[in-house]
Amino acid sequence: MFALFQSPGPGRLRRVAAIVLLAVFGRFNPAIAHGGVFDECLKGASTQTEVNDCAASSLKASNAELERVYGTVLSMYKDDPAFIDRLKRSQKLWRQLLAADFAMMYPHTDERGYYGSAFGTCAARAKAALTRRRVEFLKQWIKGTQDGDLCAGSRKMPFQRTQRN
Repeated sequence: MFALFQSPGPGRLRRVAAIVLLAVFGRFNPAIAHGGVFDECLKGASTQTEVNDCAASSLKASNAELERVYGTVLSMYKDDPAFIDRLKRSQKLWRQLLAADFAMMYPHTDERGYYGSAFGTCAARAKAALTRRRVEFLKQWIKGTQDGDLCAGSRKMPFQRTQRN
């Protein structure tokens, strides 16, 4: 452990920085703690650019999962045009909310360097976390609800999922 503090070379400093970033952005910030893609990628990262690339990969994976889940919901409910219309409007408004929430989290993005060199990592991780929340919300329409749920709304009960699919 003390070797970290003895005349570190550039490679060692990069590794220490990556470890610190993981600790700060992964463990201590519950809003962005999840991220298997990020965590796995980070194992091989030793520069800030590589850490940023890992965060970007995590965001890309979250966006791909969102598109997959959204497409599944569209397909499952294709026979309900009113629902499909509301789903599409909801998704459009969610994208606006994502941008607004991100702007609220980081209101000084137009001021170069304001958030430091880790901003690329922070930005991607924050957007990925917000996207994962949306994925979990939309999954309700894939999983459906239990029979007899009087407040199910548009979420299908088991007998409805087998009838229409």
